[in-house]
Amino acid sequence: MTWTPEQDRKMDLFESILVDHPRKTQLHTALGNLMHETTRASRRYQERAAAAGGRPLKAEELYLLPVIGPSGATKTKSLSTYVDAVLSDPRLEPDEVPVLVVTVRNSVKSTRHLQAAILLAFGDIAASEEVLCQRDYSEARVNMDLLEKARARKTRIVILDECHSMIQNAGPVLLDSMATAMKSFVNDGLFSLVLVGTDRVKRLLQFSENHSRQKRIVDFGPASLDDPEDVQYFMQFVGRFEKEMLAKKVITEPLNMIGDVATRAIVYDMARGVVGTVVRILRIALEQSFEEGQLLDWTHVAKAFRAWNRALEKPGPDPFASTSASKKTQMKLEAIEAISMKAAE
Repeated sequence: MTWTPEQDRKMDLFESILVDHPRKTQLHTALGNLMHETTRASRRYQERAAAAGGRPLKAEELYLLPVIGPSGATKTKSLSTYVDAVLSDPRLEPDEVPVLVVTVRNSVKSTRHLQAAILLAFGDIAASEEVLCQRDYSEARVNMDLLEKARARKTRIVILDECHSMIQNAGPVLLDSMATAMKSFVNDGLFSLVLVGTDRVKRLLQFSENHSRQKRIVDFGPASLDDPEDVQYFMQFVGRFEKEMLAKKVITEPLNMIGDVATRAIVYDMARGVVGTVVRILRIALEQSFEEGQLLDWTHVAKAFRAWNRALEKPGPDPFASTSASKKTQMKLEAIEAISMKAAE
């Protein structure tokens, strides 16, 4: 079924809504600090190299910054605003790429594949294909080529997005191989790495001394019912997103997603505490309302949740199944809200 022009307009408006993740500021600060420290390390090395008259020197080791959270946690969207700001700086030279984003596919299963993916992100298709096809492949030689390219483009940070994809079902041998590849990038002073992905990324940090070069994890994990601040940011995000939907006339009547504690519990359980999952389910619900030629309501949200939930590797319980389905969560929220009200008195 083809959407009407009005439905197209509503979906465009929905997709234009941007509510920042509460940890976006922490992420941008961590990225800014990483850029600063990497630039300083590169400058120190260049000064040492000049003083040594170009003789070979050990490069300064760089850093790993893990950005971890479940699918739908808005990690990539939060990163993209930082990347866009850096790359749109009018002071940059035409070929300058201070930060490079590499989307890691599950076909990346070796150091060679990872090097080829980075070369491809630089736009060097020929070099990427050559690395994959070389009979006399040398990891060190390709790293030197990457170093030259990174210096020519003034690349300080490489972001490996969806980093968990390459170790989805990896055993210890592949894990060690990929972790060693990352270690060689930072130890050889090529660039600092930002590892973006799910909890599986932590497995890469346990190998080959990567932990020693690791910056503090930026955690985009689910809001915890044991942490009142987490619950507050989750509910504020949901409330702000619904207000934007109303303001942009994506919906004409409020859903009241945080209207009462019982509804808040359903929304929390529906999304498992992940703010991006709320947005994903609402988008599916909006599509279903288009197909049925109706205004978006809770019936569509429930159907959208069930469709989304069925597609998961481990489907969760259905908070829409009965009035008592989210009772446990409701009791926790009531306890948190009672504490908050008492503290405010």
